[in-house]
Amino acid sequence: MQESHGNAARSQETPLPAGHLQTLLQEARAARTAEVWRCLPLMEEALPLARQEGDPRLLAEVLTLLGLGHMMTGQLRAALALLNEAVELATGPGAAYLLADATLCLGKTLGELGDPAAIDYQREAQSQYAAMGARLQEADAVQALGLTLHKRMEYEAAVPLHLRGVEMQRALGQERSVGYGLAYLGETYADLGMATLDHDPEKGRTTLAQAVPLLTEAAEIAARMNDARLLRTAAAALAQVEFDRGFEDVAEAWLKRSFEAARTAQDRLGEAYLHKEQARQQQRRGDLAGALRTLHVACALMEAAGAQSGLVSVLRQTAGVQEQAGDLALALDTQRRTHTLELALRDEANETRFQLARFRLETQQHRAEAEKERRRSEALEDLVRQRTAQLEASHFALLERLAVVAEFRDSETADHTRRVGTLAALLAQRLGLPASEVAMLQLAARLHDIGKIAIPDEVLLKSGRLSPDEWALMQTHAARGAQMLAGRDSALLTMAEEIAWTHHERWDGSGYPRGLAGEAIPLVGRVVALADVYDALGRVRPYKPAWSHVEVVQEIQRGAGLHFDPQVVAAFLTLLEEGQWLPEVSKD
Repeated sequence: MQESHGNAARSQETPLPAGHLQTLLQEARAARTAEVWRCLPLMEEALPLARQEGDPRLLAEVLTLLGLGHMMTGQLRAALALLNEAVELATGPGAAYLLADATLCLGKTLGELGDPAAIDYQREAQSQYAAMGARLQEADAVQALGLTLHKRMEYEAAVPLHLRGVEMQRALGQERSVGYGLAYLGETYADLGMATLDHDPEKGRTTLAQAVPLLTEAAEIAARMNDARLLRTAAAALAQVEFDRGFEDVAEAWLKRSFEAARTAQDRLGEAYLHKEQARQQQRRGDLAGALRTLHVACALMEAAGAQSGLVSVLRQTAGVQEQAGDLALALDTQRRTHTLELALRDEANETRFQLARFRLETQQHRAEAEKERRRSEALEDLVRQRTAQLEASHFALLERLAVVAEFRDSETADHTRRVGTLAALLAQRLGLPASEVAMLQLAARLHDIGKIAIPDEVLLKSGRLSPDEWALMQTHAARGAQMLAGRDSALLTMAEEIAWTHHERWDGSGYPRGLAGEAIPLVGRVVALADVYDALGRVRPYKPAWSHVEVVQEIQRGAGLHFDPQVVAAFLTLLEEGQWLPEVSKD
């Protein structure tokens, strides 16, 4: 049993919790690459902590790693339940990798169980990875598909998938994954060659020969990467191939290396299959007693791992050796045991399919309900946005009317607010503000002088110089305007409040009401300050005649660095040079 590689980035999206659970997860993520058996005890300890943590994404990863550990040790029933739960949990934003990972591991487990649905899950995971642009994980899914087809003895269909997987991994520079891909491809050629030997010996030997360089390179990579599990896989396949090619001494050496690697990797299930292969070679050499002893060990390892399908294959092989040895009664007993176990496996497989079908249906219903709830929430949110926009529009319309009333009192026209808004928007656009903020500023700037509605006529409309007390009263319109606009749950009116509060501040700090200086003045306040002065100087007011356009521009240039932000002045002069702002003839 193998897990194809290419999973390094898979769990990066899952946030790590604090404390002991974090340590367990980090160790399991590191172990997954070359020491996957270590995931099992780590995640058994982590599972209750993850359930207590309450984060579904975190729990989904723990369940996936635990399910993977069970699968790799042959405990397929336990793995299936864990991975089903992981797939169900791995939904929602930020869980795409987790969902694909759990789906792929579920497909691998079903493949070990011989369930045809395995291919559907593996292809779904491949599509999920491809959609995310995760080439490394997509290659892993391709290799898993090849392994499943291999297990179904569809060797010729498996070969192009393994070739593609190796090609993808080479392109990505993943040497370890390339090694596994070569081992899988070599194993497929080996089994294809053995299946062909009886009816076409020449083709069978040619196919077996094709496996040798692939498996040799995989073994070399395993040695460089110090990957015992990869070495076990490649060496076992080389032992099989070389024995069938007639090189028994070479085969024995590879088999010995494979046993050493399996024990180093604590790969008990892999060790069981090695004993099965060793017994096959002993049987072929005529050592039937030795083959039966070896098969007895293989049976014990398969039973300990809970690998029932592997146990069936060992028992079937045992019955054949017993029959060849002439012990027909014992062979018959073994065949009966094999048949009973096969029936139990068939019933279990049917139950698995039923559970899986029910799980799929429940998952579809759950997702359909979630989608229905999402749409309902979106509809409610749209309605709230519409009502909020309507309310905001009505608030703004009311406040704009008040601002117009104030402007009529001052200049007998409402065009000032419009012109200030238009020029302020052009300046903001030139300064690089986002289009949404520019559009908002064009409206918000129209409320800059709304506080004047609170200034008495005898002060606001006075034709002569204001006394110090009158000037102090006039200056309060900035703070009063901000107060009128404050406390509104609206980005537009919040900006309008900021403008009303700051459009009389000066770059050198000599403005009012707070004496802010430089960039401490919000940019929208600095922009409206220039737009307001430009338009006010060029218009008739009770206390002054209109200035010419040239005089206004000269005054603004003199104010750069004193009254106005120099960058705002530069933007204004650029607008004039490019003809984007043309002076209007005074209509006041």
